[in-house]
Amino acid sequence: VTLNEALTGFALPIEHLDGRQIVIKTRPHQVLDPQKLWVIDREGMPVKGTGGVEKGSLVITLKVKFPEKLKPAQVQGLQEALGKPDKIEKMPEHEEVYLTAYTPSKRKQRRGQRGMGGGMPGGIHMMEGDGAQQATCAHQ
Repeated sequence: VTLNEALTGFALPIEHLDGRQIVIKTRPHQVLDPQKLWVIDREGMPVKGTGGVEKGSLVITLKVKFPEKLKPAQVQGLQEALGKPDKIEKMPEHEEVYLTAYTPSKRKQRRGQRGMGGGMPGGIHMMEGDGAQQATCAHQ
């Protein structure tokens, strides 16, 4: 689903495993978190011993497609709708660094530039080697 659909809702027609056509819909004002598992009751596999009359839950995972970039007007619209991010306190003498998407093939080329490992403030973890350690981040 797109980010817009995850935030504002959608209706997605699919062919069920049993051949029926069903439409998966979000409830009004529902926001879909892609880190959660979503369930549709009574649309899963038949429950053993019921002759197929009863069905379990169909469990769904979502992958949200994020845009590569946003135009300034889009950023402004999102900030008006969701609020501006918290301002960071002024820091004396600091170096600014920017995020880039992780690409394993690029990481292998720079094998000599290894991360420090261990935890960093704010839930940020440096990656070792080919990035076997997952990074998590929390704003403080």
